[in-house]
Amino acid sequence: MVIPLLLLAFILLCRLFQPLADAYALHIYPLLSSIFSLVSSAVPFCLEEIIVLAFAAFFIWNIVKVIRNKNWKTFFLNEIWLLLWFVAWFYIGWGINYFRSPLHQRVEAPIARFDNEVFRSFLDSYTEDLNASYEESHSGSDSGMSAKMMLKEAKSLYSKVPERYGLATPRSWHRVKYPLLNRMYSGIGVLGFMGPFMAESQLNRDLQPMQFPFTQAHEYAHLLSVSNEAEANWWAYQVCSHSENPAVRYSAFFSVFSYVWNNARRVLSEQEFQEWRASVCPGVIDNANAETEFWRSLRWDLLDRTQEFFYNLYLKGNGISSGMQNYSEVVALILSVPSPFE
Repeated sequence: MVIPLLLLAFILLCRLFQPLADAYALHIYPLLSSIFSLVSSAVPFCLEEIIVLAFAAFFIWNIVKVIRNKNWKTFFLNEIWLLLWFVAWFYIGWGINYFRSPLHQRVEAPIARFDNEVFRSFLDSYTEDLNASYEESHSGSDSGMSAKMMLKEAKSLYSKVPERYGLATPRSWHRVKYPLLNRMYSGIGVLGFMGPFMAESQLNRDLQPMQFPFTQAHEYAHLLSVSNEAEANWWAYQVCSHSENPAVRYSAFFSVFSYVWNNARRVLSEQEFQEWRASVCPGVIDNANAETEFWRSLRWDLLDRTQEFFYNLYLKGNGISSGMQNYSEVVALILSVPSPFE
């Protein structure tokens, strides 16, 4: 039990001292994730779920043993030992990235205070790019890319990011995987997730074509040491919007459409909002409505609400004070942080 306790002490120090967490993200995590991902890339299936299920199985087995043997002391010691290893592996394997300096601090670009004119200027250019990418991607020509080609392009772009942005290095053996319990993730609205135990990016098999490139780039950002969800969205937006493929570019603009919509709804007057809405290509709105209905048809409402409640607590417990709202903060980052590709 000594080793997990020492690891937990190191994790606590990282939580208390941000420079130590920064050092972990820049030097320790890249090495650990390279080793873990090299091992996990050798198999096509998701090791993360197997590890979690194995921990759960040991937990249940200990309960069965205590019922048989009435040895409560051994039971509690075993369960505490399992829990310590689970938590230590999660944070040492990836979770300490939650405690590092945020992106805007690393690049010395403070989040700008809201400015009506700046937002309106962004809204105009964003809408123009959104409409153009929609028209290009729906022009009738074959603009699709395979998942393998999308990942290759994303790796190429991520490898060009300046060092000050603080990403780990993309590796040739990094690959995208699909979860074993895919239907469960669709039921709770999870489009993808980062596996902290074996450095695996997981993508939901039910992803719609216009969601796939952005979600892939988002989860790959997590693999490269990004923990903050708004930052992962920002990275996916930057990578996909600089793609040579129109379908991938459309995925960038479409995937932040709901966040831009919500911001516009709050900022603009009703007349201005309706005028902006009318300027958006109808096909984009049709896509957004179809996407919402598609995922709604797969949701398991009770489980979805339960997952959202606990995930919100999880994010807040790891320093993301806005919880689930963190995803929508991507617009502020787009307005404040310079693109690494320009």
